[in-house]
Amino acid sequence: MFKLKIFSDELNALDEERFCRLFPELGKAVPELFRSMSVASQSLSNVDFFGNPQGVRRDNGFEQAVSSVLGACISDHVIELKAPVLIHLNTLRMIVLKWDQLTEQESALNYFGYIFYRFHKYGKALVSEKLKYLGDVEVKNESSMAHYFLPHEERHWYTSQLGVGDKGSSDFFLYEDAEKVSLPQPGYVIHFKKSQQYNLKLPFFVLEEDIELAQAQSSKLVTACPSCAQKCRVSVFDVMQIKCPKCQSTWKQRA
Repeated sequence: MFKLKIFSDELNALDEERFCRLFPELGKAVPELFRSMSVASQSLSNVDFFGNPQGVRRDNGFEQAVSSVLGACISDHVIELKAPVLIHLNTLRMIVLKWDQLTEQESALNYFGYIFYRFHKYGKALVSEKLKYLGDVEVKNESSMAHYFLPHEERHWYTSQLGVGDKGSSDFFLYEDAEKVSLPQPGYVIHFKKSQQYNLKLPFFVLEEDIELAQAQSSKLVTACPSCAQKCRVSVFDVMQIKCPKCQSTWKQRA
């Protein structure tokens, strides 16, 4: 079965003790970020008597917690301020996913998705503003730990009738959950505004050139194997279990 790998091998091997030993400042800062996100996540589902949203709490300490985590990233040589802000956002995303893997605090993830996917421009501005006041640091290449938190995602995207999926995982987003853009590069900015099902394993942006377009031929689907690129021709069903005749890899794909 072809499977997606989210983390680098080095990061995947760390348990909570080794994580905190290797990244001591992050070990101190990330728990507070999760506490603030857990408080804020509860307010996302709060509604009044008529079912209207009551608004998200702003007194949860989230922005200060983000600032502390970014400062910890600099101290632990995880980021460099000159990198593009999308790199910083992905670093935060990997840190949050890893901490959730270690501590199983999934309830906190909704608020991260709410800020950095649904309100992506605000999330980018927040991170840029916080980093602006943290100051630059000299990070020697040989001591940089940034590679630990680089997204290690070998994706094999494909189009379906309802959205875009990945052959290496069950990850899928509806067309209504993303905005198709042409600049600076053609692709999809994922925001989850339709479903509000924030899946942090999905990237913030998917390049259009990385997505395989569906090819239908007489009730058959022609698709490429994610392992060896062999063209496979299969009968069309809502969900298809496909096996490559060349390398025997298997994956699921939606019509």
